[in-house]
Amino acid sequence: MKTIDTPTETGFLFPALPALEPSPAALHNQLLLRGLTHKLNNLLSVVKGNMGLLQMDDALGPEGRNHIEESKRACDLMAGLGDRIRACAGCSTPEITPVAAESVLLPLPNALQRAAASKGIELQTHAAPALPHVWADPGSLRDILSELVANAIEASADGSIVSIQILAPGMWEPEQLSHVDVFVRNPSPALSQKQILALFQPFHTSKGGNHSGTGLTLALALATQMGMPLGIRNTGQSTDVWLRLPVV
Repeated sequence: MKTIDTPTETGFLFPALPALEPSPAALHNQLLLRGLTHKLNNLLSVVKGNMGLLQMDDALGPEGRNHIEESKRACDLMAGLGDRIRACAGCSTPEITPVAAESVLLPLPNALQRAAASKGIELQTHAAPALPHVWADPGSLRDILSELVANAIEASADGSIVSIQILAPGMWEPEQLSHVDVFVRNPSPALSQKQILALFQPFHTSKGGNHSGTGLTLALALATQMGMPLGIRNTGQSTDVWLRLPVV
């Protein structure tokens, strides 16, 4: 994983993805990937449908029903993973329009609220008043923040605090008035630069087999497609992620 522009005054690293511009080779590979995941989703639907028919057998015991339910959930997870991989590979094109950042980013989705509550984690959110509109695809921007917050929750110990701040232009860097700055912070032990950059590698995870290891990869891919710098730093006590939204 390469990095670009590392401001020494802030300590943030900016991971860089391979170019996602529509070169002939990239378009060909994206076409193959779309076709592959579409075919796999069709096959998974067939498998899941047949499992549903098996569940209708009155002779099937509780243990067998549980196994079938687990297999159906695995099919759903696999289909969802295919969608995420397509997005990571730049198979979708964001529709960038002027949007109100606060209305898109807050409140946080209920799924994130439940995930935090299950670990006793407090989500602290703050948005500066009268934020300007920014250039973004609303769905992609919402997905980026969701992935960043979900990763922060999963990486935090029970009972921790995860904070989300949306700052108006000039609040973070007084001389910089062309961006709205979004920060997600979670408590964290010290991490080396190599460990930090590994977090953005596809399928890299330290959270066990139930995690796909694509959350930060997806966030970086969506941010790259929309021309939004995404930085990360570790202070020895926290991990901070910084997303810059261009002002309209």
